[in-house]
Formats: sequence, structure tokens, C-alpha cells
Amino acid sequence: MNRSHILIVEDDERLVDMLALHFERNGWTCDSSPSAEDALERMTSDTYDLIVLDRNLPGMDGLSFCKKIRALHNSTMILMLTAYSDELDLVVGLESGADDYVGKPFKLAELIARIKALLRRLEHHGTAKSDEGVSFGPLSLNADKREVRLADETIRLTAKEFDVLWFLAQQPSRVFSRSQILSAVWESDLDCYENSINTIVKRIRRKLAQQGADYSFIETVRGVGYRFVAEHAD
Repeated sequence: MNRSHILIVEDDERLVDMLALHFERNGWTCDSSPSAEDALERMTSDTYDLIVLDRNLPGMDGLSFCKKIRALHNSTMILMLTAYSDELDLVVGLESGADDYVGKPFKLAELIARIKALLRRLEHHGTAKSDEGVSFGPLSLNADKREVRLADETIRLTAKEFDVLWFLAQQPSRVFSRSQILSAVWESDLDCYENSINTIVKRIRRKLAQQGADYSFIETVRGVGYRFVAEHAD
């Protein structure tokens, strides 16, 4: 089994050394970059399973880096670290394309647990059966390739966006609360704001609309949560 490869984008050298030590102890290999610009250069010659990204970087900040990565259609999972930890900041981070979010100061055990949850999901989909796919009219999802297509055009989703869409699509018409979706997608009982699900659903809907979908496929059930709608009601 290949060792997971992680890129740490952080300008605090002491924190980088500490994270690298514990990542190695968990069987992961890692590289580090002190700036977003250096990270982008490094990523032209190497690939990573996950990026641990500081929001407050010198030069290009973490949010701008995240947006740039997603604009390049790079779906590498990103876990963002930040000194800000309120709900609004979480939403802003997820809007930029991050898959998860941990506030500073953080407990090392929590960070490691979040990373393991992301890597488990990556491993699961990497070994999924090739026929693990579903179709709903012009929309098709393939868990093996982690691919979403609408009218034969590929839609680029982040890891968490795909996970939410895939989870809902497995049981069309069933209503799930935000807490149920969080539990399924984050695979942990660690604190996550339920509003993050609103943000991810908003991004999925926007990407589907940009590709020409005439309805969003994900319906809001007021006061409860969301459900996947396979067919548009006229």
C-alpha cells in the first residue's frame, strides 16, 4: 500500500517541524512550503493526496491559494488551518474550495483525526468497484473515478462536494438533516458547523447551473435539510 503524500503549506517553521514529525509517525510522507507561491511551484512537479494549508500566509494568502488551485481544476483535498474559528470564517474557507477546516490553536489529535478521515475517504473511492455509478437523466456520478458528468460534460467538484452529492444521490427523495450529512461525509463526531453543508450545497448547485442544468437536483426541505431529486417537477 502506498504511503499518503501530504504537502504542508505553512510559514511557521516550528509548527511545520512538529507536524512533519507526527505525520511521519502516522506513516505519511510530507513536503513543506513556506508560501503559496512556493507550493504552486512544487505542485508542478509533484502530486499530493492532501494539502494542510495555513490561511494566513505571507504574499498570497491561503484563501487565494485555495481558489487558484480549484480554478486549475485540481481536486486535491485541502484542510485549512486558521487562527479564526467563527462560523463565518468557516463558511468563507469552504467557499474558497477547502474540504475541511481546523482552527488554531488546535489539538494535535483532532488534526490527525481529520486528516485520517479525509484519507480514508480517498482510499475508499480509490478502491471502489468500477461499476459503482448512478445516472439520473443527463446527470451521472461515478464513485470509482470520483467523476460527475452532465450532458457528457465533466463537472469539477472538490472532494467534499462530491461526497455530499454522492451521499444524497444514493437514496433519491429521502430527506437528510444537515447533521446526518455531516456525520456521513466527515466520518467523525468532531465539531463541524452545520452551515458548512449549506455552503457546499450552494457550490454544487452553482456548478451544475454553470454547466446548463435546468434544476439543481438538490432540494431544500425547510426546517429539516436536503434531499436529492432525480426528476424535475414541472
